[in-house]
Amino acid sequence: MTEYRKGKIIMILEQFFVFPLIFIGYLLGFLLKNNLKKASIVCLLRNADIGGSTLVHADILEILKDKKLVLVFTKITVNNNFLDRFTNTKGEIYDVSKLIDNKILHVINIVYRGVLVNHINNSKLEKVIGAECLYFYKLLPYLRRNLVTIDITHVNKWQHYTIRFIDFINLRIYSSIGIKRETVQQYHASNLNSELISRLKFIEYKTDVLEYSEPNNNKLEVIYIGRGSNQKRVHLIGAIAAAAYKQNLNINFSFIGDVSNVLPVVEYPFCKFYGNVTDKKKLQELERNCDVLLLTSLFEGLPLVVMEMMALGRVVVSTAVSSIPDYIEDNVTGKLIWSKNETEIVQEAITILKQLSENYSEVKSIGINARAFAIEKFNPDKFRKEILKCLG
Repeated sequence: MTEYRKGKIIMILEQFFVFPLIFIGYLLGFLLKNNLKKASIVCLLRNADIGGSTLVHADILEILKDKKLVLVFTKITVNNNFLDRFTNTKGEIYDVSKLIDNKILHVINIVYRGVLVNHINNSKLEKVIGAECLYFYKLLPYLRRNLVTIDITHVNKWQHYTIRFIDFINLRIYSSIGIKRETVQQYHASNLNSELISRLKFIEYKTDVLEYSEPNNNKLEVIYIGRGSNQKRVHLIGAIAAAAYKQNLNINFSFIGDVSNVLPVVEYPFCKFYGNVTDKKKLQELERNCDVLLLTSLFEGLPLVVMEMMALGRVVVSTAVSSIPDYIEDNVTGKLIWSKNETEIVQEAITILKQLSENYSEVKSIGINARAFAIEKFNPDKFRKEILKCLG
C-alpha cells in the first residue's frame, strides 16, 4: 500500500470519529460572529514567534496587504516578537491559540474546526492559505470546493502527514527547491498523477542586498543565528566552540537567538551570547562584524539567515542537508560539512574553521562569490511578481 493510500484511509477514519464534534462546532458557528464574512483571503499561521519562516510569511502577506486579509494564529506564542510585521499587513488578526492549543482540552480544538469551516464556507472568501500550519490541513476536507486553497511550506518535517490532504490543495508553494524535489519523489513513490505534481510550485525567496563591507577581523569571528531547537543541533556548535578554545585557535564564537535551553551561558565564558535581537539595525551590525555563519542543522529548507549572510559577503559553513547544497557550492560560495555522525561533524567543522582562520584571504574571496550569487538569485522584484501571480 502506498503512503498516499495509507494516509487517505487514516484520514477517512479520523473524519468518521471527529465528525460529530465538528458538526456541533458548525452549528455553533451560526451563533458566533463571523469575522471572515467580508474577507478576501484568510491565512492560518502558527504564531508570530522569531524565525525565518515567520518573516517569509509576513513578507508574503505584506505583498497582499491591498486584499481584505484575515490572519488566524493557532499556536500559543513563546515570544511573539514579530507581531509588528503582521500588523503592517493591514490584515485583521485573530489569535485563537489559547482556545485550541490545549492538549488537555483537545475537544475544543476539534469543535472549533467546525466553527471555522462554517465561517469560511459562509463568507466571500476567495482563498485560504495555510502557512506551515497543521490546523489548516484539518479544515481542508470540509471546505467548499470553489475556494482556492494554498499550502506554503519550507521544510519537509510534515510531508508524510500532509500527503493525505493533497486532493484538497490547489497549490503548494515551496521556498526550497530541495523540499519541492523531495515532494515530487514522494508523489512518484505513491504513483500519483502528473496533475497533482503540477500543483507544486517553487518560488525563490528574496533578501535585501546591503552595501558591502570587507571583513577585517584579527580573529575569525564565527556566529550562530537561530533558535535552540533540536533541528538546529546547537549543542554541536557549543562543542565546536569548546574544542577551538581548548586548541587555542584564533577564533571567536557568538550566538544570536535564545539558545539558553541548550548552552548555559556560565558554561561557555569564551563565547558571546546576545539572546534574541529584534532591532534590525543591531542585527545587521552584528552580522557585518562576523566572518562566518556556522550551522549544524539536521535538516533545513533554506534559512533566511543563510541568504542574508551570503548577500553581505560572508562565509556560510553548514552541514550539507536538504537544500543547502543547492545554494552553497563547496569552497566556492561557502563551505559544506559532509559528515553525518555528530562527533565527525564537530571534527570536520573545526578543521574548516581552522583553515579559514589561517587563510583569511579565502574568507574574503568566498564571501565575494557568495554575494554575487545572492544578488543574482534572491531578487526582491522577482519574488513579489511570483507571489502576486500565485496569490494575488
